[in-house]
Amino acid sequence: MKSLSHPTVSVGLFIKKIGSLAISIGLLIKTIGSLVILMRLLTQTISGLVNSISERVKKISGLIVSVRPLIKMIGLLGIEVEGGTCEVPPPTFQVPHHSIRKARSS
Repeated sequence: MKSLSHPTVSVGLFIKKIGSLAISIGLLIKTIGSLVILMRLLTQTISGLVNSISERVKKISGLIVSVRPLIKMIGLLGIEVEGGTCEVPPPTFQVPHHSIRKARSS
C-alpha cells in the first residue's frame, strides 16, 4: 500500500477535492437556477394580480362614466344629492303674472 506522501496519492486527493468543489459549485448553480425560476413565477403571479386589479378598476371607471350623465340629469331636475341620500325640494308653483291680472279684472 502506498503512503499518503506518495505523489500519486497526493494528486488523487487533489483531484478528489477539485471534484467535490465542482459538485458544490454545480449544486450552487442549480439552486440559483431554481431561485430564478421561483422569482419568475412570483413575478408572473404579481403581474397577473395587477392585471386583474386594473381590469376591475377599468370596469368601475366605465360604470362611473356611464352613471355620470344620470347624475347630471338628477342635478337638472333639482334633486340634490348629499351624503348618499336624495333630497327632493318641495315643488314651487309659480303663477304667471298675466294670469293674476286676468283674475283681478274679472
